[in-house]
Formats: sequence, C-alpha cells, structure tokens
Amino acid sequence: MAYNDWVDWRLSHGSQCEACPLNGQRKVGTDGPVDADVVLIGEAPGADEEAYREGYQKYGSPFQGRSGWALKAKLLAPAGLVEVERMDDGWIKPKKLKCFIMNTIMCRPPGNKINSPEGKMAVACCSPSARALLTRLEQMNDRRSYVPLGATSISLLTGREGPTVGTFRGRVLPFSLEALHHIPEGQLKKLPVPTEAVGYLEMVKTLISKHRHYLKPEVQEKLALKALKDQEKALAKREKEETALAKKMFKMMEALFKLMSKVSRNLNKQSS
Repeated sequence: MAYNDWVDWRLSHGSQCEACPLNGQRKVGTDGPVDADVVLIGEAPGADEEAYREGYQKYGSPFQGRSGWALKAKLLAPAGLVEVERMDDGWIKPKKLKCFIMNTIMCRPPGNKINSPEGKMAVACCSPSARALLTRLEQMNDRRSYVPLGATSISLLTGREGPTVGTFRGRVLPFSLEALHHIPEGQLKKLPVPTEAVGYLEMVKTLISKHRHYLKPEVQEKLALKALKDQEKALAKREKEETALAKKMFKMMEALFKLMSKVSRNLNKQSS
C-alpha cells in the first residue's frame, strides 16, 4: 500500500472529519516502508508538510522542510533509519527511509500549535483512526518498535491524559494492542530509565537489532547495572580530577606564600 493511501484508509477507519474545525485543509499522509521495524509517530504536520508536492499528489508528506531534513540527516541517519547521500559540498541528502513515519493528526493546526483549541479538537477527531492504523501495523508486524515524538503521540500510545515528555523520555515500554489504552500509574513508575550517556539513538538501534529481546527483564537488569557502573566510574574520575586540582592549587598557594614571605623579608632588610 502506497504511503498516501493510508490517509484514505484512516478516513474510513474512525476519523471524525465532519466534526473537526480543520476539515477542508490538505491532509498529510505517512512515509516510509509499511513493514519497517521502527514506527515514528509525530504530533501534527506543519506548513512544509501540508504544501509538499501540492498539485502533483493528493496528500502532503510528513517531516519535510528544514525540521524534516534535520530529523532525517542528523538523527535518523546515524541510527541507520534512513539512507543518505553526501554531496561534494558536504550537504547530507536523505534518500530512502528505513522506518515508517506518521502523525497523530492529519491536518495542520493554526500556527502549528497542537495545544490550540482547534488542535485539541483535531486530536480528538483523529486519534481513533491513528489508533486503528497502529493496530493494523501491529497486526502486520508484531516485532516493531514505536517511537513517539511529543506528548500528543505519547498520549496516543499510552492512553494517558496530558503526559509530559520528561516523564517518558528515555523509557522503554513493552508494546501490545492493549498498550494503546491506559497504563496504570504503578506500572509506569517501575519502568526503567536508561542513563542519558547511552544515548537515545543507541537505544533505538538496540531495539532494531534485538527487538523484544531488549525488553526482557534480565536484559533490562544488565543495562541498569551497566549504567550504575558507568555512573560510579564517572563519579570516581571526577573525584580524582578534583583531588588533583586541589593539590595543584595548594602547591601554587604554598609557592605564592613563600614568595610573599621572601619579598616581605627583603623589604624589611631595606627599611632597616
């Protein structure tokens, strides 16, 4: 199925466009191979996405323009999620996506503000079809990893109202069709938080290569122990550096004190 066809699929699988204040705008579809192991879920399209190849294709395409280039060239490419071509002038040109990209809502909210009254209404109208699409994707390939890009996308995946990105940043949640609904607070608190030193892209690459293996308790325990050891090593290194610096400063102060004493004695001799 071509990526733009998913707009028509969503329109017949739960989208409430007739009740949406954004109805009538050009809709934005999905991009990337539908069988990809990684699915990126954005919040809403912007002006570049809405206008993409207008007049040549029915719907726009997600993550275009400068922000889309930055995402693909600087984040997805290092993680092996997009093929790029390096031009002679150093420019990085994204070529082929290796992940599937979609947005929670299909139309651009006013001022690109998803939290505007119109944006919130659009989320309510589009979320049923977005969940239906995620369900369809999971049925086609249950080895996927889903990466929400924003609070609206997190809410779509977890069913939680008004989640903050900081609460979920770096966390790995085992995904199932039930995960599209509310996650109990107790379960949320038990989710492991990998150290930022590992890097979120490295975590995504691990998910790509090892799939559900990464979510096994024993693997999570090993990662947690490794993160703890890394933190202890970093702390020991910093303490060692601070001790060495303190010794160096003490020696400098001692030398300065001796010099000042010598100068004082010379001045006393001259005065006498």
